[in-house]
Amino acid sequence: MKILGISLGHDTNFSLIQDGQIIEVYEAERFYRQKRYKLHAFLGKNEIISGFQVVKINDLIETLLHIKDSWGGVFDFIAVQNQGRVDEFKALETILNNLQFKFKSIENYAHHICHASSVYFTSPFDQSLILSFDGAGNDGQTLLFQAKDNKIKYKKNYPIKFGQSYNNLGYIVGLNPDIAGSTAGKLMGLTSYGELRTEWIKNAEHYINKYQKIYPKIKSDTLNKYGKHHVINSKSFSNIKEFRSNYLKKDIISKIFSRLNFINNPLKLGGDKDKLAQDLAKTVQHTWSNEVLKIIRSASSLSENFCIVGGCALNGITNYKIEKENIFKNIHYIPNPTDCGLSIGAALLSFYKNSNLKFKGYKDFFSPYLGGYAYDLKNINEYKNQYSFIDLKKENVCEKIAKAIQQDAIIGIIKGRYEIGPRALGNRSILCNPLNLKMRQILNEKVKKREWYRPFAPVSTVEESKLYFTNDNEIPYMSVICDVKNEYKNKIPAVTHVDGSARLQTVSKNSNEFLWNIINEFKKLSGFPILLNTSFNPGGEPILNYCHVGLSMLDKTDLDFVLIDDTVFCKKTNTEKLKKYFL
Repeated sequence: MKILGISLGHDTNFSLIQDGQIIEVYEAERFYRQKRYKLHAFLGKNEIISGFQVVKINDLIETLLHIKDSWGGVFDFIAVQNQGRVDEFKALETILNNLQFKFKSIENYAHHICHASSVYFTSPFDQSLILSFDGAGNDGQTLLFQAKDNKIKYKKNYPIKFGQSYNNLGYIVGLNPDIAGSTAGKLMGLTSYGELRTEWIKNAEHYINKYQKIYPKIKSDTLNKYGKHHVINSKSFSNIKEFRSNYLKKDIISKIFSRLNFINNPLKLGGDKDKLAQDLAKTVQHTWSNEVLKIIRSASSLSENFCIVGGCALNGITNYKIEKENIFKNIHYIPNPTDCGLSIGAALLSFYKNSNLKFKGYKDFFSPYLGGYAYDLKNINEYKNQYSFIDLKKENVCEKIAKAIQQDAIIGIIKGRYEIGPRALGNRSILCNPLNLKMRQILNEKVKKREWYRPFAPVSTVEESKLYFTNDNEIPYMSVICDVKNEYKNKIPAVTHVDGSARLQTVSKNSNEFLWNIINEFKKLSGFPILLNTSFNPGGEPILNYCHVGLSMLDKTDLDFVLIDDTVFCKKTNTEKLKKYFL
């Protein structure tokens, strides 16, 4: 049975499912080089404004023609997630028919049950409790599901808006949002700099449980990039005296009325270096995790297995707390828990509904390397004319790369198919030396060009990770933020965050033999089976899937080398360095 999964809206993605197996995933942001890229279906217009983006109908048509060319145009079923937008669903069906796609039926599934499907039907379990929580869905925001065999049932829908409150906190703190208006990823990194203020916990509990989004009074066709029109809701913190000089409305009447919660007087703290901002971030993160735990504990008797999904499932701090509580015997994560995984969820729902087969657990390791090969790989010879290069022997690639890293080279990797989801897991990564104290500053300032406080992730082998980190289980997708063991915090400083934590990835020979081999070669040279692993992308862009984009970073940043399959490149002025490291 062949099924095409489609998820429209931000993080647009498509999936090909064959007999219950995920064959390939296409993420629109990788092709169009804009984070959270949207495609929508509509008729009678060339473009519309949708939130942070001008959406062009030709982009959808171009993508569908690419899908048809790559995966074929004949499917048993087409499964769609689009937040229940009926007119858009009808328009999509018309467009598919006009492009001569053939299918028995096209089906529409709700947002969170697609999330639940994406994590359950890729798990090794035949029954499980599932938590799905994010910013918003047409079937809720925080939901528990119970799954057994091929059925997933809604268990409870909670009014708590975990995703919205966490994102709004970033605005209160004073962080700069991404193009889609999200602050969550940056905020999580900042929490480690703060101190827990126990006297604020009651305020934080009220904020998380009672938060309501205040929608801006703008026309529906107004472009809202980088959260320009976001309205801060900070009512829960109005009685904290330390914040009284930080409200945007300074007049006495506004201050008094806001303390009484009669009006919304937005609180905006001083940004990432402000101690109050850091402490508030820490305190709300602590409380946020505890509120998630309350929900999970309330249903823990339903299963010894647990799946967690939705945008909030990227919160590795909370995930680690869940693991340390030992509430469940087994926990399953996926590399793409955000909306970029919804097409998989829709397609798998369709497969198990229409095949009526029992689900007995996904038997293989759920590989994240389900994206496509680099779009412009065919132009490799053209790039060899533009840059200095050396073709390495396959058997020597890992040894040569490890040696260069040990000598503090910073290397971008484009190898095989890309990893799906928002974390770079070795095939579209920048790899470098975790032992170098200055490496984090070099990367933030001269390569990634991002905020000073944001940490970098270690990647280690499954076999040896527990010698250096406090992880209890494998972490193949960077889903859990554990700690670096005390005796190694000063030895791997580039991947040890300010509070001693680390967003670890563990890799096995089975999951990524190439990366596993580099790590082991690096250990032979340095004594440590650990590398620094960060996403390969220009600042502000999604993880790349174009060779020319990676190569351009040789010219625009302090990136030393780019490895494309077995060929290593550098800019022509670095030719001698290339020869020194790789000949």
